[in-house]
Amino acid sequence: MKEILLTSSVLILALLALRQLFRRTVSRRMQYALWLLVLVRLLVPVNVGTLAHNVLSAAEPVQAVVEERLDTPVLYVQDGTERRPAQLLPGKESQGEPLSPPSGAAQTAPADEYYTVTPTYRTVTLSEALTYVWYAGMAGVGAWFLFTNLRFARALRKARTPYRVEGCRYPVYLVSALPSPCLFGVLRPAVYLNEKALQSPDALRFVLAHEQTHARHLDPLWSLLRGVCLTVYWFDPLVWLAAVLSREDCELACDEGTLRALGADERAAYGKTLLALVPVCGKPQNPLLGATTMTSGKRSLKERITRIAENRQAKAAAVFAVVALAALVCAVSFTGAPDTTPEVTQEWYDAGFTTEDAQACLEFLDWAAELDGSKITGCGAWDAETGAARFLLEEPSDDASAQIEALEGILRSVRAEELTPFAARDGEVRYTLTFNDDYTGYYGFSLSENGQVALDAPAEYKTEGEPFPYMKAVAVVDNAELTQALYRLLRPALLDGLTEAERGGVDEFLHWAQALRAEDILNLQFRDGSSSRFLVDAELTALSAQLVPALNALTEAELYTQRGYGDSAYYTLTVNLRDGTQYTFLCGFDRVRLLSPAFEPALSSSYPSDRQTLWIDSPALMACINTLHSPPTTLPDFETVDPTPLADILPAREPWMTIPLAGKAQRVTDHRIPSDALDWLTQLDMDGDGVCEIVNSSPNFPAIYYERGGELYGVDLKSVITAAWPELDWWDYTSAAPASRSVLFCGLSAGDAPGDGANFTRYLYFDGESLLLYKPDRSHTDHVADATLADPSVPAEIVARAKQLVRQRYDTLAGSAAQYDDWYTDVSFLGAETRYEGLTLEVYSFSQHYHAQKPEKILLAGGTEVDEDGWAFLDGDTVLDGPYIVCLMDGGTRRMLEGSMSGDCSTGSPAYYADLTALLAKNNVLRPDALDGGRLKEVMSSGISFLNWLGQYDAAEQDRALERLSAYRASLTDSYDLDMFSRIVAYMLGDRDGLTDAGRAAQGRFRAKFG
Repeated sequence: MKEILLTSSVLILALLALRQLFRRTVSRRMQYALWLLVLVRLLVPVNVGTLAHNVLSAAEPVQAVVEERLDTPVLYVQDGTERRPAQLLPGKESQGEPLSPPSGAAQTAPADEYYTVTPTYRTVTLSEALTYVWYAGMAGVGAWFLFTNLRFARALRKARTPYRVEGCRYPVYLVSALPSPCLFGVLRPAVYLNEKALQSPDALRFVLAHEQTHARHLDPLWSLLRGVCLTVYWFDPLVWLAAVLSREDCELACDEGTLRALGADERAAYGKTLLALVPVCGKPQNPLLGATTMTSGKRSLKERITRIAENRQAKAAAVFAVVALAALVCAVSFTGAPDTTPEVTQEWYDAGFTTEDAQACLEFLDWAAELDGSKITGCGAWDAETGAARFLLEEPSDDASAQIEALEGILRSVRAEELTPFAARDGEVRYTLTFNDDYTGYYGFSLSENGQVALDAPAEYKTEGEPFPYMKAVAVVDNAELTQALYRLLRPALLDGLTEAERGGVDEFLHWAQALRAEDILNLQFRDGSSSRFLVDAELTALSAQLVPALNALTEAELYTQRGYGDSAYYTLTVNLRDGTQYTFLCGFDRVRLLSPAFEPALSSSYPSDRQTLWIDSPALMACINTLHSPPTTLPDFETVDPTPLADILPAREPWMTIPLAGKAQRVTDHRIPSDALDWLTQLDMDGDGVCEIVNSSPNFPAIYYERGGELYGVDLKSVITAAWPELDWWDYTSAAPASRSVLFCGLSAGDAPGDGANFTRYLYFDGESLLLYKPDRSHTDHVADATLADPSVPAEIVARAKQLVRQRYDTLAGSAAQYDDWYTDVSFLGAETRYEGLTLEVYSFSQHYHAQKPEKILLAGGTEVDEDGWAFLDGDTVLDGPYIVCLMDGGTRRMLEGSMSGDCSTGSPAYYADLTALLAKNNVLRPDALDGGRLKEVMSSGISFLNWLGQYDAAEQDRALERLSAYRASLTDSYDLDMFSRIVAYMLGDRDGLTDAGRAAQGRFRAKFG
């Protein structure tokens, strides 16, 4: 019914628009015929196929809201009594208790000593109540419809006199009191005339032609069907409006058909006859009457006469447009939305379910019935408040697979009778289990602290037109086996898998926490990032008043264990007692973990723990530590950019590892971050949706923050990646890579490489749902990386120079025990350097990669690294001084400068610019008079090259340069800068090899100035 109301309303409104738009360009018969579409839509309540985009699909959000409102209980009806024991054991109250009856209803009454009789009630929803109102109205309007037509038929039969007319196909009667001539009767239609119709032969001829046209058009039948529509849809004003207007169009179409039969010469006479015969009424005619009376209102009569006088012809283009638009309207209003949801029977409504929740329950029962053997492929458990997650199928030590297989059998046994409507949580949610089978189903259970088990089903809501999925509680499950299985899977069992030392550590900590008193605390030490402070006096007293009750309330149920890095420690609180005991709590996104000798003995930001880490799921403890962060530093707002297709961001090759974030990303309720983390934040639109993610590349807390559905989520990269990659031994550093919208991280992983492991480099991408890890792309052609060959910003001559330098180094490796067999270089354009006035410089960087057949023979010393595929980066380079090629641009000519720059500094750093200035000076691109004191100091950092360069110029220019250098030294105030300047001066004054004669002369002047 709701679908028909919606689609018919859209259809009527569309036809009203077409009627108004084309009222002067299409025939009235065509306009009248369009109302047949409304008649079919109203009386044939079925859809012709389905369409992805139509009225029903567009109105789904509104339908959902309306259905939810219609499913609201509006009253309670007593439907019987229930005889039950007078006393129930505590905690054994029956499930599915009837909803509260109205005030004043009969309450429980004793039947005898052992039983009570309790009235039971069923709910009546708004939808059910409105259905009764609809039935009542339909009966009333239907009765009036029958009464109106039967009364009219009886009056005609009593007053009619047969009137013989030659050439008329239908019986003709004279009814003197009839206001106007009419045609009446469906099975045996007859023409009824009044006295005015007999005033002249022409009037009679026109009336008979008019009424016979009504008969040819089957208008009595359409009048009957119009009345049926009004009876069924009596409450819809649009249907009444359509009935009135279609009746008017019926008369206009009849006029048009009559004139076509009579001929154009009769047009004026026919119009005059209408004016004489048609009575004018002040109100519309009864649309329930089946007779085709000629009675009209002033406006309607005026339009009829105007149309007769104008004799407008239909335009072909207008007819085509009307047909096309009508077809389009039918396509979107006669089709249904794709519907694969199971049918909800009345029993579900009687039980109190909404349509949406009942459908979700039916889909779950169908899904559970199909479970067969190890079909569940994903299973995650987490605490709904703290976000602490466990992924059961990824923990081989937990015997989780056998437990989940047993759970499948229990799920198959769940019956519809064990599901009751979900109204409210019975206490706080403690743990949640979600699972899927090959991505065909996705369900979960929430276990409340008082033992209630709620079935969670997938749902979605829309924000700015975009759908966002979430899990919604749809039913309470009363199945004892399922409850026991969930407790076993969800509640952490610390006794399982703990060593004796770990078990003792748990007991010792709980004994300490439960017995702690405020006067036992000597002081509290709080660390926020790199800062640290002690809480004493009033601040110590205030925090102890929060901390002690939170620790006293801890039980074993709030503790669980996890291997790996655990969560990044944003804040740390150390409790120092007067007896020398010390406990340290680490607070991450929304969780707290404990440093304990039996578990994690100390905080390490680079190495994953090889022991269990002990976690505490106490919101009170978390909130207590959070109060210490002052002043607050909040995460910046997420920036917006133009969206980018994800395919344009991700590398074309397959990822090395994919880590789904379902259940791993934590909802972050506190937007505060360590104050020193702001310097490590980078905004990148990693998934291309136009809203940036925030990357924290801090060495201690690498993370990605993103928003979904108005909620903030955080991904602790160390925790998530090490859980999925157990071979990761050491996390070295993290760096945001804005150019590729990725995150670069490096470290060591276990393997066959020498030493403690193999070096690795990974590029991390984020597609909105998963972390995608890629190895470096080492594809190369003719010893040049394919990426370089495809980069138009790198000229061929620069590539050739880089190849020459790396090949020279490769030749020195011949005969090495590592047996090098391949090499390549990768060249990047760093940009045009405009730091030096009047000079245009291009700076390129190149890398060198060498492959060894026996990487275990490579001596890992200094900065030498070997990855898991045998590719090496070698330290101690005697051929290549640095990874830069600098060119001077002069009128379109590119001149490569001789010499190199150190690779042991980052691009744009002071050391980088010192090397660049020295390189320009060495190539005589810069002369002393062109440099201020600061730039001269940069050149001076190159050592004896500075003296040889300075000595090339005349004495006056040298003296001017040394004077500016002395003034620069006098301006220094920082002790570190002064010390570094003095160290360089001391080096320059020494007896150095490599000085030219001009350089020694310049050294004399330098000694006179700074010696």
